[in-house]
Amino acid sequence: HSVGEGVMAMVERICVNEEGVQYYYQYPSTCDACPNCLDVCEVSSCESCASKRKWRNEIKQIAPIYTQCEIRRNNHSKSAWILCDNKIYDVTNFLKLHPGNKTPLLRKSGGSDCRREMSFHSKKAQKMMERYYLGKVVICPKEDAGGESGSCHPPERGKNCQHGRKESFYRNMY
Repeated sequence: HSVGEGVMAMVERICVNEEGVQYYYQYPSTCDACPNCLDVCEVSSCESCASKRKWRNEIKQIAPIYTQCEIRRNNHSKSAWILCDNKIYDVTNFLKLHPGNKTPLLRKSGGSDCRREMSFHSKKAQKMMERYYLGKVVICPKEDAGGESGSCHPPERGKNCQHGRKESFYRNMY
């Protein structure tokens, strides 16, 4: 989200962009989740995301995979995920321990690939990162379909989505 989006009535978190500039971000009051994958919003009353949360939890137990849509939300000190070679690492608990302080990790959190930066680290540091492994990145169905509008998220078990895909299509995808 860019800094100027919406009206900010109350600061909920401080984020750091790729240039290292801190900005304030307020949780959205309307759903901003991608309708095409298992991304869920932070609005507790969102019914659409409530149904996706059940699916999401089920699928994550089978295969720990995430789309860029899901990863983008984890770009702050309370949840910092970094991407390195198509793998996702939750470095939230490592922020305070990182010898170069938390800023470089926060700059890369939320989806920017840190492969280049990791190449400067020792083999020991690279191996240590494995303990923070969360899962792999998969393509959001919207991106896979060439960004067609109206792509949809997984339907209820045993039903088809608006494009005629069975729920097993999504299960197999993940």
